[in-house]
Amino acid sequence: MKRLLLIFFFLLNAAGLASAGNAVTIWAGVSVGGTINVGTPVYNSLNPTAGAVNVLVTTVNERCNSKAGYQVTLTSLNAAGSSQAVLKSNDSANADRVNYSLTYDNVNVTLVDGSAVVTDSNRKAPGNGVDKQVRITIPTVAYDYNADVYSDTLVFTLVAK
Repeated sequence: MKRLLLIFFFLLNAAGLASAGNAVTIWAGVSVGGTINVGTPVYNSLNPTAGAVNVLVTTVNERCNSKAGYQVTLTSLNAAGSSQAVLKSNDSANADRVNYSLTYDNVNVTLVDGSAVVTDSNRKAPGNGVDKQVRITIPTVAYDYNADVYSDTLVFTLVAK
């Protein structure tokens, strides 16, 4: 009985739409989004006072099948609202900051309010994606940093066009 009632309801609605002169479109499909994979971070024991030049941090694999292309944005959580990437301690009593700069695929990254578009492609990525290296440079400074662990979190966001 329940089955008959549902079929009747559908037929009644379809007849009502047809008599009113409206068209009904039924869409069925799937949506396939882009992906971005960040390789295992390469942690380095660096002496911030001695500096470091062009040190590999990780490799990002960009994959997107949007025929219109895609954009990748890099965001430094410590640099929110500024143009300077910085390594900080998790200890709130430690006010020391270690400034650093970034390259993405061998191109200098310029942060604006903590973020930068690092890829702006007008075509889809190849099947296995595109590998891009993330490297940092820490300038040599004459400063005695507190003994601590300094870090930053980098967020990579891929958006299909």
